[in-house]
Amino acid sequence: MSAYLDTAVPTVTHERRAMNTRSVARIGYVLNRFPQLSQRLLFDEILELESRGVEVHLFFLQQVAGRMSDPSTKARWIASQIVANQIQHLHAHFATTAADVTREVRRLTGVTYSFTADMNGIYHHVMDLAALRDKIWDAEFVTTPNNFSRRLLIAAADSIAALKIHRIYPGVDLDRLRFHAEEGRDPNSVLAVAPLVERSGLADLLEAIRILKDRRPAGVRLTIVGEGELEMDLRAKIACYDLSDRVTILRDGARSRLLALMRTHALMALPYRFAPDDDTDALPAELLEAMAVGLPVISTPVRGISEVIKDGKSGRLITPQDPQWLAGAFETMLDNHGVRIGMAKEARDSVENRFSLSRNVSQFTRLLAGAAVGKKKIAQSPISIPNARVNAATAGIQGSRRVRTHVQPN
Repeated sequence: MSAYLDTAVPTVTHERRAMNTRSVARIGYVLNRFPQLSQRLLFDEILELESRGVEVHLFFLQQVAGRMSDPSTKARWIASQIVANQIQHLHAHFATTAADVTREVRRLTGVTYSFTADMNGIYHHVMDLAALRDKIWDAEFVTTPNNFSRRLLIAAADSIAALKIHRIYPGVDLDRLRFHAEEGRDPNSVLAVAPLVERSGLADLLEAIRILKDRRPAGVRLTIVGEGELEMDLRAKIACYDLSDRVTILRDGARSRLLALMRTHALMALPYRFAPDDDTDALPAELLEAMAVGLPVISTPVRGISEVIKDGKSGRLITPQDPQWLAGAFETMLDNHGVRIGMAKEARDSVENRFSLSRNVSQFTRLLAGAAVGKKKIAQSPISIPNARVNAATAGIQGSRRVRTHVQPN
């Protein structure tokens, strides 16, 4: 027997646009797991779709404990829910297991499907591009979050299948993320928000702060928000470099006041050594949010970030694992008030033009509605679906909105 949960899912604190009561389409989202703290952009995407009249059903392949049953078993279970709930179209995040299961559901039920392909999904298929090409061919459409990924997908597909591939940038809610000028910012402060793992480049960040300690009289105050396996190593470096009075590490609970931190610091540092993995958004939410509120960002040109930041205009891009260059970028930015203001305004304009949640979800909604329209109604199946309620919470996102969530029983 399947379980159906009508779940209170977190949303942002501001008042969203009134929900469209007319259903545009009934869509199923297939995800490997419940969205992580880092996937605020995915939360916002789903909630924005609902506000536009799209009825969203969430299917999770992996339970909280990390256990995943056989993909074919999952596909049969989702197929039963497709029939029971008259879902018109499935969309998978991402091109790996979620797309495999979704494609099998299509074979079982005839329901159309699409998927989002990030870089990790593309690299997963590097030894079997034919499998990726088949998924693209069978899908109604494919979305990808940046042009770099789109070019790789087009190279893997044939000329006809390539027409199905759409670049849709992730979006942020510009009504919530108001531009904040320089007033009230500590001119000698840097904020970093990232998991405390090797790929985030935080060891390089601490080395840059140590360099500035010896050559910049005003010093630099650094606040790091995050959790991860390297926390003890980073704290040891802070003590070794004698930076305890200048560096603070806040756990993920501080994400509830992340916007306040963005409005009191002078710079955001995201010195990735390599790109975020598949537990995060293709672009870090913090990057787009900082640019939206007027906090200049220094980062590295890994994957899609080089499409977001125009070096020297809307932020700075430096070579990964180069603390000397990072320290020099800090000096230049912190010592030049006018440069920071100019970059902040340019960054806000860039986000408004390319990363608006409303505009980008409008494009996605049209694709979903086009895939769902005119599809034959799936015959009702006599499946018993008991009701239950669970609460879902994620730091930094408050309030609630009802999202239909399907969890396969143990």
